[in-house]
Amino acid sequence: MLVGDGPSAKSSAIVSRYNDPRIRVFESDTRVGLAATLNKVAHLAKYPILARMDGDDVMHPQRIARQKEALDSDPDLDLVGSHAYLIDEDCLLIGKFLEPELPTSGAGYLRSNAFSHPTVMGRTEWFRSHPYDENLLRGQDKELWLRTWSKSRFLKLPDRLLFYRVPRSMSSKRLRRNEAYNRKILKMYAHLEPSYASKFKRTLSSFAKEIVLLGGDMPVVAEALYARKWAPLEEIEFQQASLYLKSLADILVSSEDDPTRVTALTVTYGNRFELLEKAVESAFKAGAARMIIVDNGSTQQSSAKIDALAAGNARIVVIRNVENEGSAPAFGKGMQHFVDQMNDDYLWMLDDDNLPAEDALKELLHVLKKREATLGPSLPCATAAVRPANTRHAAFLEGRTASFLYPPVGSFMYFDLLSRILTKFPTAKKTPATRRVPFAEIPYAPYGGLLLSRATIKLIGYPKKDLVLYEDDTEYTSRIPAMGGSLLLCRAASVEDIDAKWSNGAGSSGLKGLILADNENRTYFSVRNRVMFDSSQARGAYKRIQLQLNRWIFLIVAAGYAIRTRRLAQYRLIHRAASDALDTNGNRPVDAARHAVL
Repeated sequence: MLVGDGPSAKSSAIVSRYNDPRIRVFESDTRVGLAATLNKVAHLAKYPILARMDGDDVMHPQRIARQKEALDSDPDLDLVGSHAYLIDEDCLLIGKFLEPELPTSGAGYLRSNAFSHPTVMGRTEWFRSHPYDENLLRGQDKELWLRTWSKSRFLKLPDRLLFYRVPRSMSSKRLRRNEAYNRKILKMYAHLEPSYASKFKRTLSSFAKEIVLLGGDMPVVAEALYARKWAPLEEIEFQQASLYLKSLADILVSSEDDPTRVTALTVTYGNRFELLEKAVESAFKAGAARMIIVDNGSTQQSSAKIDALAAGNARIVVIRNVENEGSAPAFGKGMQHFVDQMNDDYLWMLDDDNLPAEDALKELLHVLKKREATLGPSLPCATAAVRPANTRHAAFLEGRTASFLYPPVGSFMYFDLLSRILTKFPTAKKTPATRRVPFAEIPYAPYGGLLLSRATIKLIGYPKKDLVLYEDDTEYTSRIPAMGGSLLLCRAASVEDIDAKWSNGAGSSGLKGLILADNENRTYFSVRNRVMFDSSQARGAYKRIQLQLNRWIFLIVAAGYAIRTRRLAQYRLIHRAASDALDTNGNRPVDAARHAVL
């Protein structure tokens, strides 16, 4: 029985695919809440035993048999649950879900949730006689156990019979709401607390958690919360459970990946033909069918070599800009040509110094097709290759989860004071090498190594030309998750950068690299565009205050370092670029000198 509580059109379409007389479908036009829906399920059930689960969880193949065996062996047993595995939003096994054993007292039920709700199986008549409290939008299962434990018989099997899905990106708003309902339930069953002091302590603790969760959307906080929910499995059990999940996921992809449907796109400029030639050769070797080269103001000598390269290979298309217009207009022009003039379904974007691994495209396409099958055609989707030279990607390869690596909303030029403080604590653990996730949701990605479909380009549009260069890829790819789609970083697909990063002045990166950098145009655009992005993300008074606080600290530290290195002129340029972004949202006309991008 599939019961939809005001389901989306996409969910209804998925359900309609099944033509099986054993499946009954019930849908409500409007949402009535989980409690009311579960009460409806109990009354619609045709058989004496009812097993429930949520729509995003996965059932172990032995779940029904083992729990029914327990109920059949003891006629007085009303409800049986089990332990569970923990999986993430990508159906990847994390470990065993940490949960308490079945409590033996009312105070025990009040202090912890007895069952993982989706694991329970019980007698249908019991559910009908003990309905969920429809006034509770959260915690209705905990309230039910509290109300019935003393007059019912419960059992919790030690077996892990469900794959319980918990998204890695914790919603602070939802968690705060959970705390509010926990206090409501605590008030309803306060008589179970052994003393007034105990009740006061639990109430105070709940309020404290809610305050902490004001920062729940920060990566370090989300990582800490997630780490508390699971523990590692023995290797044999981990491999067996992972194999079962993989077999289910592979059903979504019915055909082999076909890399011949992919066009690669790269932008080059200046005197970089030697780098470009290696990138083109690597892209074809990885399986690209065609290559678009945007000659973005290359030298006369490099342009002649590009023309000769294209003349010897009919799969290469050259688009030429007389002057360097910046990466955003150049990549946009190449993408427009792909959509309007070419027939391939996928576009693979590469920098002109990128050397993709031979299997990179195959891995990217495999993951992308799986995710597209899950999301459907109405949501954008893209996959990004790992670039070991990128500090975030390198940390992901070492075992850090992606949610921990990106600065939170409210940061300024990648800096956030609270995140810096929290990272000093051992809140986030690295995942063992054998259990690191093959791909992870990320908020944005560079152009280099990005694979996306023609349909996604039509959904999210083209890069903003006025960003010129730097962070234009950040703004562009951030549209994908902002629209409800998926942007996935793929561990198995790697791209090597063979040219040094411009801002690594004197071997430094980050703030030091900016202060020591010698290119005025690049410095200006990298700062202005990043601050524009940070500012656009910081919505609401709290985030705006956080942004300004981080700005002041960043600029104070930058000024101190500039004084020590005698680079005050560079500091003034950074300060002016940040002011242009914040004071006018980046719309102030940029003078001609800054448009002469080198």
